[in-house]
Amino acid sequence: KMIQDVFDEYNSNLLNKEDLTEDDDDEYPISHFLLKDFHGQYMYFNLMNMGKYGRYFDNGLPAMAYLLAIHGIEVLNHSSWTYNESDTPQRCIQLLKHCQHPEGGFTGGPFQIPHLAPTYAAILSIVTLENEDAYKLVDREKMYEFLLSVKNPEIKGSYLAHQKGECDMRSTYIAMVVADILNIMTDEIRDGVGDYITSLQTYEGGIAASPYEESHGGYTYCGFAAMCCIEETQKLNLSKLLFWATNRQLPFEGGFNGRTNKVVDACYTFWIGAVFALLNLCTNNACQNKGNLLVD
Repeated sequence: KMIQDVFDEYNSNLLNKEDLTEDDDDEYPISHFLLKDFHGQYMYFNLMNMGKYGRYFDNGLPAMAYLLAIHGIEVLNHSSWTYNESDTPQRCIQLLKHCQHPEGGFTGGPFQIPHLAPTYAAILSIVTLENEDAYKLVDREKMYEFLLSVKNPEIKGSYLAHQKGECDMRSTYIAMVVADILNIMTDEIRDGVGDYITSLQTYEGGIAASPYEESHGGYTYCGFAAMCCIEETQKLNLSKLLFWATNRQLPFEGGFNGRTNKVVDACYTFWIGAVFALLNLCTNNACQNKGNLLVD
């Protein structure tokens, strides 16, 4: 919803190319226009050809479906959903159905082990589809068992990407988001998570991927969003977090970097920008200045 609101505000201020005169060409180059229809067509093409091209990336089919198609089409409010209302969601559901593991969670593709990354993409796809058949696809009891099975026995409060897999902040974030969305959050799921994430807040104010590492934009978002899911943001030093996030915007480019003394990257517009929005939600609009987010 937050992303849709940002897009709606941007879209309402976007000039139509046909409204411009010849004198406006230099002031408003083509790069200022979001080619929504072309983007939508590209995403819909990806979705309809997932079976054909997915074989080259068959360890991440749910992620491809969500990131390259479903989410973008929904944010753009593209006509693909309207024109193919009876067909498109069902094709998405069938793809996800083949990726659901009988023991819980979702896999990157058929006959693979369950993994938190495709599980995250699958659950967000199902939420985006807003389809009754999609909702029925999820076995919540098995999902709960899967989440418990990937708790990290070595570091309390952390999660593994898959059984005997790697551990970093992304896995913990995904586990908390999935549990929150499916309403299966329990004390057993959140046990130790707040203290674990708090231990990874560095002296700079951001959050690291794992112990003894530096603050990072992506992991800061993951950690802070997970804390929002379990409602334990008060355990973090929010003043230091805000200071660190504010200093990620560089004055010359205007964009954000993910770590101190690094170059800007478009992806951090989301990772850091979302931190401001979440901070605003949990601090009674403390990140607003005259009604606008500080990042504006």
